[in-house]
Order: sequence, then structure tokens, then C-alpha cells
Amino acid sequence: MAVNILNSEKSDEEMRGWAVAVLDRSSPVPFTRDMKDSIRRGESFIAPVFQLPPSILMEPPESLKPLKEEKPTLRDLMINTVENYSICKKNSLKLESLQELLRKYEEIYNGKNKDKTNS
Repeated sequence: MAVNILNSEKSDEEMRGWAVAVLDRSSPVPFTRDMKDSIRRGESFIAPVFQLPPSILMEPPESLKPLKEEKPTLRDLMINTVENYSICKKNSLKLESLQELLRKYEEIYNGKNKDKTNS
């Protein structure tokens, strides 16, 4: 949020000051006075670190195909099962990919070690 405020040309001086203070407090390396002033004046661009997941991972899951209601045959049931299995597999892959991405974000942003030796 603070980065968005600082990168917006429409943000007022008070909001920019708040945003600089937030970033300075959360930064592992304190900002120099010159850097704070430069950021507050909009002379420095701060790139957001958090990247949104790819849009394909944010789509809702595909719905399963219903079995036709009027006297389905064994063939209908088998075709429906195969089609729905494919849909389930695709939905599962998207979810697993999103979960893996979020685990990687957690490692990056929260310093979680992959082998979990520090937990």
C-alpha cells in the first residue's frame, strides 16, 4: 500500500510522508535522510516486491459437466467420468501451482527455509 501511494502522482504530502515512514520502519536497511526526501518528493521509483500470481491461477475452477438426466447409458457415464476427470486434473494442477507459488512467496518474504531446519 505504501509503495502504491509513493508511486501515485496524486498522493498528498501527508500520505507520502506516512508511506515513507512505513517503508523505513520495515526496511532491513534504514533509509538515509536524502533517500527519504527523494522518495517523498517522487524522485525515486519504488518497485513493488510482491508479484500477483499469473491470471490463469486466479481463475475460478472449471465446473464439472453434469451427467445427462434422461436415462444415461453406461457409455454416457464413462464419457462423463473421463471428461470430468480431465477437468478435475486441470483444476488440481492450477491449485497446486498456486499453493507452490505462495509457499515460495512465504520463503522469500518471511525468510522461511526450504528444509525447515529453523522451525
